[in-house]
Amino acid sequence: MYRGLIIASPTLITAEVISSWLGTGNEIAEVWCCEPDSPLLKPPKSLSGRIFPEFDPVRVLQRAGVKVRFCPPLRHWADANRAARATGADVLMTVLTLNIVPREILSVFDGRAINFHPSLLPDYRGPAPRQGMLLDGRADEFGGITMHCLTEGIDEGAIIAQRRCPPSSAANMFDWNHMIARGGANMVECELQAYLKGSLEAREQLPGSGSYRRVSPSEKMLTSSLTLEELEKRFRDVGRFFAMSWAVDAGQKPVTVTRVFSKLGPATGKPTKVTLFFLEVDIHGARVRLRRKSFCSQIRKVVARLSAMRKWQRKNGRQGA
Repeated sequence: MYRGLIIASPTLITAEVISSWLGTGNEIAEVWCCEPDSPLLKPPKSLSGRIFPEFDPVRVLQRAGVKVRFCPPLRHWADANRAARATGADVLMTVLTLNIVPREILSVFDGRAINFHPSLLPDYRGPAPRQGMLLDGRADEFGGITMHCLTEGIDEGAIIAQRRCPPSSAANMFDWNHMIARGGANMVECELQAYLKGSLEAREQLPGSGSYRRVSPSEKMLTSSLTLEELEKRFRDVGRFFAMSWAVDAGQKPVTVTRVFSKLGPATGKPTKVTLFFLEVDIHGARVRLRRKSFCSQIRKVVARLSAMRKWQRKNGRQGA
């Protein structure tokens, strides 16, 4: 049995990793959270978490009686080393946190510091790998999750295990999230136990290999430079996983749009027309009508999320555990 210290964000992957860690007979000393407004530090309140508590990290931790501790950014926390030792943990796991773990904390765990990263490393290191690979059209190639050793470098540690999760096999964003989260949980149940026992060696990443991808705000924005074919492809490849927006005018808040509703004809040179349900915009070579995010689309999103939870609850063989 191992005793873990976990530094995490409140995600589905976090819930699955924690459940599998506890389910394999291990303990959690503490969970550290560096975001003051994080749901991990508040009572559970989400409707989906009430229906499917096994997918809500707040409820998973609450049911297990695990203490969540708010802490300052690790690089600026003078007592972080002492606090880590005081937990009595012999394994450190980080899950989708933007905090860089300094050498002083890593030294406490002597090779037993693990990170979960949602891409197939060494490609798509960095804070937004899934958005980057979708925008690049390479998500089926590099979509998945990697469990690797923590180092001071960003996602550069030796690889312990990986699970491939191509988005083309998923019905929507929520289904893809569950695929990736279950992949992480499975690695905790299998390869992580072998690695900690010394029967599995991690594989070093080759120096200079892979890629680091940072997604700029402008990349998430739809613009008039796109052709109709490019616009439809962007909605098809990216829009069903992440929200897409159109910048109406400089200084105005972008408007979230969900799809191309119709082609109106050639480009007119007229400004964007905003209505309750649509945007009429010029793109390269055409005037099109875009469907705005609506109450109905929000309802569909909630239904899709709950449906994915129900599907994966059945697939995992759990009933509100």
